Amino acid sequence: MSVNIFEALQNAELNLKGSLDTQRQVGLNQLHNAIVLIEKGYELGDDIDALLAEGQELRLLKYFTSNVTETTKDPQKPQRQQTYLAAIKTLSDTKIIKGSYILKPKLCPVCQKQLYCPKCKMPIEEHTEKKTDVNIAVELLTDSYTNAFDTALLITGDSDLSPAVEKVIKIFNKRVVVAFPPNRNSNSLAKAASYSFIIGRGKFSKSQFPDTITRDRGTDISRPSTWR
Repeated sequence: MSVNIFEALQNAELNLKGSLDTQRQVGLNQLHNAIVLIEKGYELGDDIDALLAEGQELRLLKYFTSNVTETTKDPQKPQRQQTYLAAIKTLSDTKIIKGSYILKPKLCPVCQKQLYCPKCKMPIEEHTEKKTDVNIAVELLTDSYTNAFDTALLITGDSDLSPAVEKVIKIFNKRVVVAFPPNRNSNSLAKAASYSFIIGRGKFSKSQFPDTITRDRGTDISRPSTWR
């Protein structure tokens, strides 16, 4: 995986704000490398190689999600999700772990009272994902205890995972790298991690499934046009 110089500077800023000496040192190294490349005439958008440990390999990918439900505006949402999950299942060394969605009253952000529709006066409810952050924390702690990994790469922006990350690093002496999706980051999670960086949107566009995937039993999975 590579990052461009601008993304490297963003990653350096995150790590320089970290609470660990090793994390701040990584940030200083990132900042130094970016400055050297700029002085050599590279542009901010030019790709550079990320720092990866030699001999490191991905042993298992765990994808955490919950089954979504259809909405009036998007009745095809569950079907698209099932298509995506079916595509993920074609990958080797991959495990899907599901939580659940529950309906909860939508509260006013100011007074925290139930909101009602101004026209029909019915209470407004919203789907809230449950157990996903708990599942991630449990799997992270379990895999640490069983010594299933040396480095965990956690792709999330959920600050609720900060305590679990801190414990894994402190108690089990593991390395936890947090990769933030675009426009989602958490200072507390970045400080808790051994190292953190932001995944640029360009990396997602280069990491798409093909338009058609053929499963082992011969049936095809087609990528929805809205994902292209």
